[in-house]
Amino acid sequence: MILGATVRAWDQYASLVDPTGTMDEKRAFVGAMLLHTEWGRIWIAQVVLAAAAWWSFARRAWPVTLVLAAGLALTPSLAGHAMGDQSHRIVTIAADALHVAAASTWLGTLFVFALVVILPRHEGALACVRAFSPVALISASTLAITGLWASYVHVGTWSAVLGSTYGRTLCIKLALVAAVAGVGAYNWRWATPRLAGGEQHALRNSARAELLLGALVLLATAILVATPLPGEMTGM
Repeated sequence: MILGATVRAWDQYASLVDPTGTMDEKRAFVGAMLLHTEWGRIWIAQVVLAAAAWWSFARRAWPVTLVLAAGLALTPSLAGHAMGDQSHRIVTIAADALHVAAASTWLGTLFVFALVVILPRHEGALACVRAFSPVALISASTLAITGLWASYVHVGTWSAVLGSTYGRTLCIKLALVAAVAGVGAYNWRWATPRLAGGEQHALRNSARAELLLGALVLLATAILVATPLPGEMTGM
């Protein structure tokens, strides 16, 4: 997250700074960008929270890590499209934060799970799968509910779904999420019972597929948050 924040800060700086300015003017611009804009203040909060989370995670201070993770899940909402909802801002920000937290819980846990349990043929794989399944189901349900709310708030009309870049990108993301959910359902209904019989091959393959689709969902999300809303495109 810290590395990604560094890249984002450089991109923001390169996009906005006057390339003909002096070095002093460019340094002053960096200070103004980070300290005197809403984007900069949220960026600083993300870096501080990420560094603190790294420290607490390394020391296995799980309650502190959980609080910091919740704070990190909230920061994208404070710097994204959710802030533009004038009618239901608090609800939309809360829903957006829950959306981020649910996606992180699902895909992040799946990544660690596949890395340390499924791929190396861990002996306790079956118990871990059964423990992970409720987490995945709750996360997927939360994603669906909060995603529907965000679609209602940000897209608004059916014509904007296919009639705007944001709406079309959202459709691609939803299709990818549905594919991830389908692979997860396969794991739950078919791969896990086969794992109980000692066969790990099916679960390993489906876990790889789920992670790949999850990465594509994150890519679509990154494009989505940088895409103007339908109302912004039309000047409404």
